[in-house]
Amino acid sequence: MSFANARNFFVARLNNEAPNHNQLVGRTVQVFLQTVPGLPGTANVGIEKLDYKVFWGDEEKQSGKTSNRKDGKINVMVSPQAGTQTILEVMGTRYEIVRLQNLARNNTIRGMQQRLTLLGYYYGPLVADETEINLQTHQKDLYVNPNKETEQAILDFQADHDLFPDAMYGPKTSKAVEDQLRKIGSVGVASPGKTSDYERRKGAIGGHTKLKKLVHKSLRIVPVRFARAPDANNADADDGPIDAHAPDPDDRGFKKCIQTSYGAAVLPVGFDPDLPTQAETRVRLQRINSADEADLYVTSSSAQTVEITSPRQQEDHDGTAVVKNKLPATNNAIIKFRALKAGRCFLEVRFGAQDGPIIHRLQVVINRLRTIQVKAHAPIINGSHTVTLAGAPAPVEAQTQFKTRDQIVARFVDVNKVYFPHGIKFNVMNAVDTDVHNFYVRGCVDVTWRWNPAGAGAWESEDNTLDNHNREGNGAINVVFVRQIIELTQDRTGFTTGTNQIGGMASSARTNPNTFTVYLADWAGEAQTIAHELGHVLHLVNDPGAVQFVHVNARDRRNNPQVPGTGVNIRDDIVSRRRLMWAYTGLPNRSLREFPAIGVANTAPAYNYENIMAYRANVGYTNGKVGVMLTVKNFTKDRTDREMQDVQKTADRLIALAGP
Repeated sequence: MSFANARNFFVARLNNEAPNHNQLVGRTVQVFLQTVPGLPGTANVGIEKLDYKVFWGDEEKQSGKTSNRKDGKINVMVSPQAGTQTILEVMGTRYEIVRLQNLARNNTIRGMQQRLTLLGYYYGPLVADETEINLQTHQKDLYVNPNKETEQAILDFQADHDLFPDAMYGPKTSKAVEDQLRKIGSVGVASPGKTSDYERRKGAIGGHTKLKKLVHKSLRIVPVRFARAPDANNADADDGPIDAHAPDPDDRGFKKCIQTSYGAAVLPVGFDPDLPTQAETRVRLQRINSADEADLYVTSSSAQTVEITSPRQQEDHDGTAVVKNKLPATNNAIIKFRALKAGRCFLEVRFGAQDGPIIHRLQVVINRLRTIQVKAHAPIINGSHTVTLAGAPAPVEAQTQFKTRDQIVARFVDVNKVYFPHGIKFNVMNAVDTDVHNFYVRGCVDVTWRWNPAGAGAWESEDNTLDNHNREGNGAINVVFVRQIIELTQDRTGFTTGTNQIGGMASSARTNPNTFTVYLADWAGEAQTIAHELGHVLHLVNDPGAVQFVHVNARDRRNNPQVPGTGVNIRDDIVSRRRLMWAYTGLPNRSLREFPAIGVANTAPAYNYENIMAYRANVGYTNGKVGVMLTVKNFTKDRTDREMQDVQKTADRLIALAGP
């Protein structure tokens, strides 16, 4: 036996009567069963009182219970025999535990995945190879995430560790990961230019899966997580249309809830006090590291706040009806519940019984509904000039196609689905303003400011004229529907921004209390665009540190931008694309992230606008559709969050102006 092999196992030198006398004894690895990923810190994240057994093949070697709520630790002794499987049986799941001597290097995609796996953030497969990336010249290659699970893991880690969440495994994120691993002991890493233990043995070991865990010294296992449930009848559906009763949880990281340090995603839910019974809300539970057949239950931390309606089983216990909420034995499950009053509580996932140990939580924030009035304008714009749309046989019509109250109310149906979970409803007032305006281009509103020496002798623009025409006060939001929103040059001889480019524009009711207005072009007719512009009125994005930061993914170059979405893209990831305040009206199947130049040449790398990471084109609202998520959590390094609180604060101000 070589010394190198002796590091993996040893022969116990005990007395003749000892159970391990002259037997091979495996090396131990630490497995932590946790409700959330990451190191526990000061919070209790361990799943306690779980019975476990460890088998070498069919032979039971260990048994016991997970340690306290601090970390839920199990010291698993791994068999030294290469052909003997080590099985950890816990929480209704049998995990094969494979011990690795070291990890791939940190400048590899696999090395990054392995580190995030050990910390509990990543639960997907490992990439096929561990090609090293020269960080001096090809760091952009490390930002090409191979799948959405890798991207989600990076985003969750960044959110939990006060890093700017952009899904880029750059120097700051890489260092933060290494710092976390150092807290739990040194990590063995393959030598430069050498392959890792897994690369050498992967043919025999096989892949890292939900039930096979490749462990180097320690591993954190989070059994389940919550996600949006876009289809009421199909738990496996990953995308679907906007639904007021299937809101998007704020699942950016796990460690920050509302007014509690207990880790969880946060789900906003609307509550209409005028309804005798609230509609059901649904959310999806995913068994990311739990066997489908494990007995899981879901309960409410407050039966007075939330009633779980599905799954629901009623059993007779000696003449007494007992209700249980046992989840189906499937990888994904839909949970439906009904809000009973405004407030906060948790959905708690438990193992083994209705009162079993909690293995994960979802914070539910139930918001009382408030109503904001909307004054609709459909002006007739008679211009001395016309523009012809590409491919269209006729010039732009003078008036929007949405000119009656019924048509406009229909457009707000899905808009109200976006805001209902956050406790906001928009009511279109009876009269629609259809006055005539003689602007430069028929059917178009030009948003360019010009000095007018005649008349008022001041700076003017066509949108400013509409801002102040037949304006409804008293806290109402004035919404102007037009065929096109354009930017003409100062001399009006050409376009700065032409047709079919500006879908909408708006200003904040808090920073522009006398002129805040929404403009909507017919071509961008989806509810997401209307809801997005209303978000600006409700003071999104509110970045107190830089007024140019008006979208979640783009920072404007100009001090007073007239065209939303212009400027520098600072991030492009699956969470930003899910958010309502994404700068654009669609999701291209290409990267939008703009990188600084690498090396001495002042040119951007070829990564800009490449057709990569195709999974980003569908973030849960069907292919190419932007999401409608409003954030609830508040992170130090992301000045674009706390959106739910901001829209509610602005809504309350507007409603107060309306009076009783």
